[in-house]
Amino acid sequence: MPVAVVDADKAGHQVLTEQTTKQALRARFGDEIFHEQGDINRPALGRLVFGTDPESKTAKTDLESIVHPRIGEILREQIAAAQAQPGIMAVILDAAVLLETGWKEFCDTVVFIDVPEDIRRNRVIQNRNWTAEEFAAREANQLPLETKKQLSNHIVDNSMTVEVAAQQLRQIVAKIVGSSAKS
Repeated sequence: MPVAVVDADKAGHQVLTEQTTKQALRARFGDEIFHEQGDINRPALGRLVFGTDPESKTAKTDLESIVHPRIGEILREQIAAAQAQPGIMAVILDAAVLLETGWKEFCDTVVFIDVPEDIRRNRVIQNRNWTAEEFAAREANQLPLETKKQLSNHIVDNSMTVEVAAQQLRQIVAKIVGSSAKS
């Protein structure tokens, strides 16, 4: 089934390269979150915003107020572009913070990909070079997984292989597309 995937994380990376974002972040956080060549030092920014202390919470709120509106604009544009492509039957918005940001409004259905904590932790340690502490701090700054499950229409069990999870997702998408074609 032809589907398009819109990746919120990629949109977030794009926003962090934009001059207006850099200027706003420099005004709020100072030079300490920038590399010498002017790019944002994501690990340094992460250390400021993913703590549990009140200063980190305020910093995270400030960061989100700067970047989330622009990320939302990009996601809307990418979703519209994907929907305009001939033959595309569905658009999947891949966003870890979909429910926290209000981006759920872009979606007809929410599918939660359920991954056991040890697998999630190992993936980010291997794929993103995070430490176990960085993983825990970021997890603590999102909605609880049980809340995300309750707010979702469907749940994919990703405790097995990627192929098994992909098959579950294909079945859900086929069901959604099939039911929307009938209405």
